[in-house]
Amino acid sequence: MKNEMKKKLVFGRVVAISLLLLVSSCKNAEEQSFTINGKIVDMKEVPQKAYLINDMGYPTDSVDIVNGKFTLKGKKKHPEITMITAGKSRAEFILENGTFQVTLGDKVFMVKGGKLNEIVYGFTYKKNFQFNFKKLKELNDQYDRFEAKKMKKSQDSVLAQYQKIQTKLLTIQDQYQKNILTLNYPILAKVFTLNNYYDTTPEYSIEKRIALLDKYEKEIGKDKSITKLRNRYLEEQKQQKQAQTVATGNSFKDIEATTADGKEIKLSEIILKNKYTMLDFWASWCSLCRAEFQYQQEAYAKYHKKGFEIYAVSLDDKMNSWLKAMKKENTPWYNTVDIQAFKGSCATAYSVNGIPAGFLIAQDGTIVSSGDEIREPVWKKN
Repeated sequence: MKNEMKKKLVFGRVVAISLLLLVSSCKNAEEQSFTINGKIVDMKEVPQKAYLINDMGYPTDSVDIVNGKFTLKGKKKHPEITMITAGKSRAEFILENGTFQVTLGDKVFMVKGGKLNEIVYGFTYKKNFQFNFKKLKELNDQYDRFEAKKMKKSQDSVLAQYQKIQTKLLTIQDQYQKNILTLNYPILAKVFTLNNYYDTTPEYSIEKRIALLDKYEKEIGKDKSITKLRNRYLEEQKQQKQAQTVATGNSFKDIEATTADGKEIKLSEIILKNKYTMLDFWASWCSLCRAEFQYQQEAYAKYHKKGFEIYAVSLDDKMNSWLKAMKKENTPWYNTVDIQAFKGSCATAYSVNGIPAGFLIAQDGTIVSSGDEIREPVWKKN
């Protein structure tokens, strides 16, 4: 009887240990992989697929959307900033091993889950952020409707409201992110926050940011995310020095781009023929760039015969996208494209890393103004 009892006790312990090992194994497996459960809400046209896009802009995975839902699974060796997209809806988040709940729609986005992700992107969970984001999308739809009907005054009114809402969203984000950077949060949360922190005051200059990364590295050692962000800042330093060479008062840099009929035209050819030439960088996907065309048209009609010309360079990376936009806009000036986009010789010569970007050049080749000096925000125009 005692032997039987001992056998049962031993067997019970083995079963208990086996169960503990099984639970532990399952838990470790979960910690070593990620699962993204997504749903589509309030979307007029539900897309067929959802995509994961890495921080370089390349798709890394995709999945079919069935009955408005999708699931993505995989493993991450190191957390990284990732974009999940479905149609025109997208959300940025920190992809790490764990379980995520994603909501995408025409006027909403939400990614819950992940320890780092919920810290870094916690501002997107706030009710006032979601409310204003929805309002921003509604204003965007209104603008498109007014643009189709060519209702200029209504467009300007919507743009003014859009700017105010956008400022509210940036303020919410700024206050939240500054807390992460200044208070007691995990170092990697600070690194990922710094990556998307848009404060351009001296307190967060590139030099100060690099110093912060050096400090973080001393605390946690070498890390992939720190190294990657530091390299980006070092590259931006080079671009800043390059930008100084095309600042107001300096001589222009000659560039060459392609017209719709395949001809190559140099900027210098246009400058020699005109008293003033505006070099304008834009792209078909840049709504703010295209919103300014009507004001450029007005300036062109008024001053072209007096010696004013525009040399526009599209930074579209697809020729068809540019040609389609050109057909719709029908702008009368010199229109060219560099399909190498921001990596092309045109953009790099003028250190263009954001658009719209413009430079006004006199006939002697001197850059007389650039940036905001010649581009008043359209929402301030009457």
